[in-house]
Amino acid sequence: MATTLPDKLPEILVTDRTAASLGLAIGDTLEVAADAGMSAARSFHIAGIYRPKPDPFEIGYGRLHLKMHLPDLNRVLGHEDQVDRFVVRLRDPTQRESATDDFNATLVGLHAYTSENLAERTSSTFQVVSQFHKAIGVVSLLAGLVFLVAIMVLKVEAMRRELGVLRLLGISRRTVVRSVLAIATLVALLGSLVGIGLGIAAAALVNPLAQHRYDTDLVFVRVTPPVIALAVGLSIVLGIAAGAGVAARSARAHPLRQIGR
Repeated sequence: MATTLPDKLPEILVTDRTAASLGLAIGDTLEVAADAGMSAARSFHIAGIYRPKPDPFEIGYGRLHLKMHLPDLNRVLGHEDQVDRFVVRLRDPTQRESATDDFNATLVGLHAYTSENLAERTSSTFQVVSQFHKAIGVVSLLAGLVFLVAIMVLKVEAMRRELGVLRLLGISRRTVVRSVLAIATLVALLGSLVGIGLGIAAAALVNPLAQHRYDTDLVFVRVTPPVIALAVGLSIVLGIAAGAGVAARSARAHPLRQIGR
């Protein structure tokens, strides 16, 4: 609850979501307790409102956060000189492994982890989501390959007279196959460019909507250069594979049959 500011109260910071939810402003007084019954509540002066860094673990929970000095937190919780965890930032991040080993060897009852190890221990949910996304990607690639083969079959069927005439004019099978492969590569490249454009448009639409929905600065969708390179590379490889199959089928056909005679 917010009241008139008394003198010499300990200071706290609240997030913008907390301030908006409780109707707080800088200079207000906030009573904080360790339980919902507000027993042994303590009054704090709101010294500032801050925007927290994006955190995937906070998405969807709608939690309200505040920051206070460690002695004040100990008094609120009623546990003097006790902490659950603390973070150490090194001047030289390359020494994190050796620093972790030193902490574990010298501090009794404490377990030290690097940020990478901690992320691995606490990100099982995100690993499941990542595997799910990979499965969707594989299914999408297979569906795209089938669609590309269908397009190439239709394209070659539409060009069968032209291909038959080329064969009757003395154009070699190898040249005809190369032509079909070139068409398949071009179709795959154009398709990948269209897909990249749709992905960029989707990211431009999804990110603002999701950020507004969850009140966060977290970026939900990224179209990065490695993703673009992977998409284009796979598209061309699959296009060549599809074109090779269709071209081999077309090359085996008799020229007179291709022109309908």
